[in-house]
Amino acid sequence: WAIYPVIYFAYVLLRGHMLGDYLYPFIDVGTIGFPKAFINALGVLLGFLLVALLLLGVDRWAARRTM
Repeated sequence: WAIYPVIYFAYVLLRGHMLGDYLYPFIDVGTIGFPKAFINALGVLLGFLLVALLLLGVDRWAARRTM
């Protein structure tokens, strides 16, 4: 599942480069540069992974309680 945000990030970078207008200010390469944009994207990816792990943990916890 983690590949979807990576693909979307690549799409947004390509779209922003081609149109000169980035969809999100935290990955606007023209304003903040590539290193900061990649750090920000990594932070978003880690956030998605943490939420996924939290939901997985809640699901497993709930399954144990119903046994």
